[in-house]
Amino acid sequence: SEFVARKGYRVSIGIETRARCYQIPTLREAGALIESLKGSPVGLWYDIGHAMMMDRMGLYDNLRDLREVNPHIVGVHIHETIGLSDHWCPYVHSGDDVYFDHFLEVIKRAPIKVYELKSQCLPEEIEQSHNRITQKTALLEG
Repeated sequence: SEFVARKGYRVSIGIETRARCYQIPTLREAGALIESLKGSPVGLWYDIGHAMMMDRMGLYDNLRDLREVNPHIVGVHIHETIGLSDHWCPYVHSGDDVYFDHFLEVIKRAPIKVYELKSQCLPEEIEQSHNRITQKTALLEG
């Protein structure tokens, strides 16, 4: 991060949300790490699907922990999980039109947004998912 600052680059280094029980850091650990580096260009790359998987394994309270780390988010991977399989189109493959709404505010305010989808996702499914996310985030205040 000192090199980045010396060069004047406008970049952030994102610690990504992990997807496996043996990987570190957890969301809370990432938050503590980022806090300890306050003032540096280090933030959280929030991978929605990974966090959903960790929550389903009982390793995160994803929605609670998300509130704590939300101010540190520098980017987001947008995808949903079915069970413990990730990289599916939000709303479309799960058939759940409500749960993914918890992540719309994060998507809206994240400076960098990246869809991270499986090759099995068809172009029309991706478009349907994107349209749903776009319509729903447009309805958010702010």
